[in-house]
Amino acid sequence: MASSDNLAFCHKILALFTVATFFSNKGTVSRVLRVDQEAEDIVEYACKHTLYYDLCESSLRSDPRSKTSDLTGLAGVALDLCIVQGREMLYQIQKLKSEG
Repeated sequence: MASSDNLAFCHKILALFTVATFFSNKGTVSRVLRVDQEAEDIVEYACKHTLYYDLCESSLRSDPRSKTSDLTGLAGVALDLCIVQGREMLYQIQKLKSEG
């Protein structure tokens, strides 16, 4: 997957989780996002709302924290994954610049 696709994935998933985190602080995330965390796989639910479902699901499931996370916890996992991806992209950019 191209770097721009990874960046688009990060933007989409962070937008979803930003909204979820904001409302979870008010105790209304279940009503706003209409998710019953007991009845549905929360990773699957969250990833259904992204452009890259397969990438989202494999990325979130690769982190053991997502097995026991609610939406707020998944937001943290997604943010950590995006930070790692961003650092990797910056490294690649610096590498390309030094080679040019």
